[in-house]
Amino acid sequence: MTAILCNWLNNELKLSKTIDIINFSSVFSNGYLIGETLSKYKQQDDLDQFSLQNTIEGRLNNFTRLEPSLHKLGLQFDTNTARDIMTEKHGAATNLMYELFVVLNGKTWKSRPAVQDNNQMSVTQSRLSHIENRIYNEHMNLLIPRNLTQSPTNTSKYFREKQIEKEKIAFKERFLAEEHIKMETKKQQEILHEQSRQLRLQQSEALAKLKTSDNYIYKRLVHPPALPVSNIFLKRKQLEIQEAMNDINQFDKKLESAAVSLDIDTKDIIKFSGDTYIADITKRLAEDRLSREDLEKRRRKVLVSQQQAQDLIWLAYRDKVLVNRILRQSQQEKKIVVQLLQTRQQKNIIMKNRMFQERQYQDRREKDFLDALNKEAELLRLAKEEYADQVLKDIRFHEKVKAEYKAEKYRIHYEICFEILLQILDIVCKICDYRAISSSLLPQKLMREWRALFIKGKPLYAKSEIKDVTESQEENLRIEEAKQVLLDEEDFKDYKNTEHDWLLEPDKPKPRHNPVVGHIVNRLLTLLYPPPPPPEIPVFPEFSIRVCLLGKAYSGKTFCAEKLAEEYNLKILNIDELVKNAIQTFHDNEEAASKANKPFRFLIKSASCIDKLEGKNELVSISRSKTIMPSEITLPPPIEIPKKVKEVTSSSKIELLASTLKLDDAAILRNIYVNTQASLGSKVIMHFEKGQPIPEIVLIEIITEAIRCVKEETGWILDGFPVTYCQTRTLEKALTGIGDDDDDEERRTKDFEKMQNVSQLLPNPHLDVPPAKKVSGIDVVILHNISDDLCLQRAAGQYISEKSKEHFHMLHNPPTFGQATGIAEREKVIPLISKSFDEENAQNRLMIFSNYWPKMEKWFSSLGNLHVVDASQDRDVVYEDIKSIIDEFLQRVKKRRNVHSYGC
Repeated sequence: MTAILCNWLNNELKLSKTIDIINFSSVFSNGYLIGETLSKYKQQDDLDQFSLQNTIEGRLNNFTRLEPSLHKLGLQFDTNTARDIMTEKHGAATNLMYELFVVLNGKTWKSRPAVQDNNQMSVTQSRLSHIENRIYNEHMNLLIPRNLTQSPTNTSKYFREKQIEKEKIAFKERFLAEEHIKMETKKQQEILHEQSRQLRLQQSEALAKLKTSDNYIYKRLVHPPALPVSNIFLKRKQLEIQEAMNDINQFDKKLESAAVSLDIDTKDIIKFSGDTYIADITKRLAEDRLSREDLEKRRRKVLVSQQQAQDLIWLAYRDKVLVNRILRQSQQEKKIVVQLLQTRQQKNIIMKNRMFQERQYQDRREKDFLDALNKEAELLRLAKEEYADQVLKDIRFHEKVKAEYKAEKYRIHYEICFEILLQILDIVCKICDYRAISSSLLPQKLMREWRALFIKGKPLYAKSEIKDVTESQEENLRIEEAKQVLLDEEDFKDYKNTEHDWLLEPDKPKPRHNPVVGHIVNRLLTLLYPPPPPPEIPVFPEFSIRVCLLGKAYSGKTFCAEKLAEEYNLKILNIDELVKNAIQTFHDNEEAASKANKPFRFLIKSASCIDKLEGKNELVSISRSKTIMPSEITLPPPIEIPKKVKEVTSSSKIELLASTLKLDDAAILRNIYVNTQASLGSKVIMHFEKGQPIPEIVLIEIITEAIRCVKEETGWILDGFPVTYCQTRTLEKALTGIGDDDDDEERRTKDFEKMQNVSQLLPNPHLDVPPAKKVSGIDVVILHNISDDLCLQRAAGQYISEKSKEHFHMLHNPPTFGQATGIAEREKVIPLISKSFDEENAQNRLMIFSNYWPKMEKWFSSLGNLHVVDASQDRDVVYEDIKSIIDEFLQRVKKRRNVHSYGC
């Protein structure tokens, strides 16, 4: 068919491209040649608007223009057909061109416009008739209201179908019953035939035995009157008689049914035609039965006499056979001896062949084992080379990242220094301008003002970088106001300290403060602006020791934490595990609430959330038209307070919330507020769903809740947390209440003065001493000091077993022999592929720790609880160093307690 199409397109139509069987689908994929084919028959007038480019836009343009022309020809063409042709699907273009070949060559196209007009008229008439029928049906529906859900025609049709269905079912049941009867009859006939066959076989066997015996001649000499009739013959005759009687009965029944249908008296017919015949048959059968019985008795007597004679002959024959067998036994024994010798020789040959085969098997196994050993050694060598290359690649990448970080840091410092240098040049230019204009030295006060502005980073010149004049003026105005405020503060400081312009004369003494006026002024300030209450100190159970293990990734923190927890009965607090537990707790509570048919989301009816009143966690108002999850409610940390106060506070909260929400079941609210762990889990899930990282305050809440769950008189270990400086300060504040500015003595004193609302002119004569520095909430902070290169070496080359999930390392804990290939029934290991052990994650963790550790080191050093161990040693040696540090701390604590007890 394709060859015919190619001949038609190339020779008759002479298209612009030569078409063959190979490129048939590709040349028609853009649709241009199809349009050219139609234009040859004057069915496509816009061939000049077709595109020759083999692009998506060109194909869509061509097939869009082809669609109406193909529809006019009566061809099936839709988007699926166009897509198949454009994608060069096998057979799509061939089928379309074959249809075009049939349609275009089967019609005369000179009268095509008339045909088109007739087609258009027929289409228009069909549309008008459809509209006319629809209008008539709607009109008839309005004129004839229908009170029934179904028309009589549909009702009769429905019952007629039900009747036909029931008739089919009844016919099927009758057919199955008849088939079942036929099958049973057939089975009975087969059983009877099988029994008759078995009887015939037994008879033939008995006859064969008689023929082979010696008394067969004697039997032939006896001339019995007739052979005995066997029982099977009698049964066969009885069956034939019974079948004949059944046929007669069936014939009578059919005759009666026919007589009833024809209204003929069957009694006369039966009496006239059958009674005499049946009586004769019955009489004849009775006579035959009596004669057969007599004959059977005579034959039985003859057979008994023959059987007795045969038994005597058989006894004589058996004695003869026994004698012959005894004579043949010696010959058979000789033959058996020869056969045994042959069997022994064959057995020896088989044993030799088996030994040779086993030797070949052993050689093959040894060769396979040697090949496996060579393969194991080669794989280990390749793994070591790959490990060395990976470590070198990671180290180079880390050096590149460090260099980029240093360059970025240098750029920032350079920009800061450049900005300072520009400000110095501004001061120099200001001084030069002043001296050029005034021809005198710069006043000291003006120099002090410029110096103060320079220290605070305020520009001396107005900025002109903003294009908008209004914004530029507003920005300059704000800068001038800030500069004026700064200068006013400097003037007030000079006045307060009696310096510079306010310097007293040398002969006059410095005025003293009036303590009475200072007391009155500070008392008034205290009454007008009462100081805020001191921050609440979180309360935790008494712990034996509080340890924090810090260090870079892959420095051995987890191993040491597990050993310490086993040695000192401590609980390990890992932030990843705690976050997983919080999420799982939230899911468990949500499932339990859904099973109990209790709402886990509840409606609230006010615009605000939970506020604090007078330092107590009181509920003020809640949203009245918003659905709030429990994770959106910020729960305060639990504080140990007296039982009565706790009961009153909790009951008042629940009553207030219940009255606000107008809920009857206060137990639901109590469960929601108590389950802090589920609330934290919901916060984590909420941030995960938004694609945001977990906030540090949520991580600290999870850690503090886990610390509160630790048993009293035990201890805990923080494994690899905190990571950043902000987490360190927040965790310390959550554990001890130390604020963000407590490391700086000067700033702490200023905050204390601000907190006490002290007058700036008259000091308070009864000013208390600033509070002393508090003790850290972590007893021992141990840093695993290790180089970045060693961390990268430990990060690479990790393997895991397929079934037991045991971890191995190419350098520190290599796999045992055979685990690389799985020989000798060893469990095979595979490279560990995990997001927490990939190259990018390790690099990020190292850079984060390197960036934040200097500030963290300064913070822990100020608290005096930092200890550094060399983590590049063996992990057992590192554990012993950490253990000695903890033992030393426990001894100090024990001595301190003993001294305290003796002092008491």
